Amino acid sequence: MPEGSMPLPDETSAIGASGWEQPADPYLIGELPTRYVPLRSTKLGRTAMTMAICVIALSVAASVLIGFFGTTIYRYGGVTSNGGSVGFNAQPNLVAFGVQALIGSTFGIWSLVQGIVAAAQNRGRKFGIVAIVVAGAAPLVSVVIWTVVGLVAGHSISQ
Repeated sequence: MPEGSMPLPDETSAIGASGWEQPADPYLIGELPTRYVPLRSTKLGRTAMTMAICVIALSVAASVLIGFFGTTIYRYGGVTSNGGSVGFNAQPNLVAFGVQALIGSTFGIWSLVQGIVAAAQNRGRKFGIVAIVVAGAAPLVSVVIWTVVGLVAGHSISQ
């Protein structure tokens, strides 16, 4: 045999001690069946994102209107001229503020929870993450805009 050459395999090299032929790769027994995973719909995430965008848009619009025509946050906790405290029904715009807070909180929490479920179950994960961020930021944005618009409209913080 020349130097550097490999010996040719003989007939018994592929046959084991038991007499049966071994496969070329002992770990490759065959193709394993792949599990069919259906594509999940992104409707849950899209719905959550749409609801969150509607909540922040309507909340900002209500904050602008209440900021222009209402009073600032300092006046809600003020004292009336006869010494009594200002209650929830003291001014008509407080009802609008209460309705805004109730509806905004209800639909905001709904879109937040639906966004979390969509992101966790991969049913529109990107849309669910956007819904979580928008629904989480909506109350803060609304209060900031309400206060700023109220101050710009001439409602002072001090009495």
